[in-house]
Amino acid sequence: MAGVRELVDLTNVSEQMQSDETKKVSYEQVLLEDAEKWKITLKLEIVNWGDYEIKASELSNNYIKNDFLNIVKDNENENYVKGIYYIKDGNLKDKTYIYDKVYDKVYKIPVTRIWKYKVHSVHELDYQQNGGLREKQKVNYTAIKQTVGFNTTTGKKHYEPNVNNLAKEVTDMVFYKMNGNTVTATEKLIKADKWISEGKPNQITDDTGTYVLYDYENQIWANIRIETSSLITYWTWIPRYAYQNSGATTNTAFIDINGNKLNGEEGVYTTPEIFKNNSRKGIWVSKYEPSYKAATNISSYAYYIPDMTGLNKENTYLEIYDDSAKEFIDEVKLNTVTNLSKFSREHNWFDYYNNKWANIKIINTQGTEDTSDDLETWWVWIPRYAYYNSGNTTDILFIDTNNQPIDGTDISTYTVPEIFKNNSKRGIWVSKYQPTEK
Repeated sequence: MAGVRELVDLTNVSEQMQSDETKKVSYEQVLLEDAEKWKITLKLEIVNWGDYEIKASELSNNYIKNDFLNIVKDNENENYVKGIYYIKDGNLKDKTYIYDKVYDKVYKIPVTRIWKYKVHSVHELDYQQNGGLREKQKVNYTAIKQTVGFNTTTGKKHYEPNVNNLAKEVTDMVFYKMNGNTVTATEKLIKADKWISEGKPNQITDDTGTYVLYDYENQIWANIRIETSSLITYWTWIPRYAYQNSGATTNTAFIDINGNKLNGEEGVYTTPEIFKNNSRKGIWVSKYEPSYKAATNISSYAYYIPDMTGLNKENTYLEIYDDSAKEFIDEVKLNTVTNLSKFSREHNWFDYYNNKWANIKIINTQGTEDTSDDLETWWVWIPRYAYYNSGNTTDILFIDTNNQPIDGTDISTYTVPEIFKNNSKRGIWVSKYQPTEK
């Protein structure tokens, strides 16, 4: 699913850039007669994750079964589902993946079973495992409006970077820090719309130094950064140009939309095919091979939450630790918690990404009024994991019950502990202290 999501995001960025360079898939709108055959689980996911008009008090299976097509049909073209498309690619099985362009969700039509869950999307898997809220919001990017003119601040005339119609919420101009006359890798990001409002500077200076966006006289090229839900891509601006081959070298000259050389170069130059019969003032070229951006919010779904199966809810307490006070400040009896994943999020019970471990306290009573004989023990939840030893350090990654990494990391060099071999334990409770009588 991450791979398909990447293909979709690359294609969407290409469409936004009006470029075919990273276009990976095509889309084909879904017929209602096809959607009618989908499993009820897929239909429920689509409606749950979209902001559709619902005419019932709740989304029951029977309601979805009877009214799904009315909910999702395209009123302007009643033979099709509105905003949902097949993802077409030669390497993907036909009519297997769909993309909801309105709500930016990718679904797999066949159901996928992951442990006890039956899902069609990573969003639904996260929700079923961890609860929380479903994001019911439409893709609503704001197009940047810009008049593209010439820039001559560095002594070489050319068309300035064109960010017209790019989404201002996700587009940044990339300024690189200068060390004397040398460009370094240190970045400063400025939102594209802010860059326009501040007069489109090609250089900025603050208390940390001088940063340059471009200087074509000295072969420093303008770059932008676009970040989507799963991808970060960098693009380099190539102003409209013509070229001249001279022996083993190629000379270039910036030109206007009429083919006139802008800096007085002599001789005959050829206009590249990409600039023929159009008025493009330049093109954006992908700077790096775009790659999938691993989710950083590991707390959401990258490890198994504590398994409370078999614990006595009457004498088990969830211990709440305060990060700022650096001490346990509250405890909640397990029998009062109806949704463990929701409780965990609301009370910040654990966060393994930030090394915050889930703690419980168990009090084994002797059934007498005298509590001095009661035994109090504390336990820490260790999610199912694999480890890798390197020198004096040990790295771990969390894995699923099939011993595969939940976050997609390469596991080939990691070892699964004996305690998790040949079983489906989602983790273990480890005694925090040597148990002693109270």
